[in-house]
Amino acid sequence: MKELGLVGGPLFFIGLRDKVADHAHLVMKGPMLSEAWVAELDAQRADIAAQK
Repeated sequence: MKELGLVGGPLFFIGLRDKVADHAHLVMKGPMLSEAWVAELDAQRADIAAQK
């Protein structure tokens, strides 16, 4: 979670609500298998690492 710049625990849901409330456009993917979800997380981590 820290790699993605997200807080953990109960604060995660408060932060998520703030982000959703700030955006009129929300894109969600699913349903997806756990393997696809892990692959998506790995791709996001790689993108963030490449930006640093």
